[in-house]
Amino acid sequence: MDNKEFMAVLEQKLKGRKLKLDTNNYYVLAYGADDVIWLIKDGIIITERNNSDGTKIGCGVYAPGMLAGITALNGESGVITCKPLKDTVVIGYRTKAFVELMESDIEITRYIIRFLCGRFRFIMNSLEMNSIRSVGERIEFFENTLRSFNDPDIFSFGDSTIAEYLGIHPASISRARRQTYKNDDKSR
Repeated sequence: MDNKEFMAVLEQKLKGRKLKLDTNNYYVLAYGADDVIWLIKDGIIITERNNSDGTKIGCGVYAPGMLAGITALNGESGVITCKPLKDTVVIGYRTKAFVELMESDIEITRYIIRFLCGRFRFIMNSLEMNSIRSVGERIEFFENTLRSFNDPDIFSFGDSTIAEYLGIHPASISRARRQTYKNDDKSR
């Protein structure tokens, strides 16, 4: 089952609440065992955590067919702070109905397992990037993640979006990108 098939099954079997998220605005989406789990239907969002000093740092990138607030399946509740990189549609599905669908449809369960394994790999790679890699390598990882979604519309953001996601000052992002371009020019 691919992303499109997964989304089609959800739309066919579950009632959801659609929300339209406008580019570069911030949103807070509640999730939980007694609430909803969120599906990214169209668009791309960056999820962020708020630091005690008021700054934000990215903790995930989500594209169509991906679920946010997945820990609702484990009984947890919380909120997701997110910023769309382009106009995005998310659908909130009642968590209990979602669990019932997983229990009755092995293909949905397999999809969720593959999704969770992919998220685990992404998180482990992100931890490595943020702990031992250079700013340039972290930028490249972020950009490669976005490229993997095959959506050319999402590359219209500036250094400040990358800086916010990576938790690095925008000037450092700008310097690292300039250095990368200089190195690319030298290698030609």
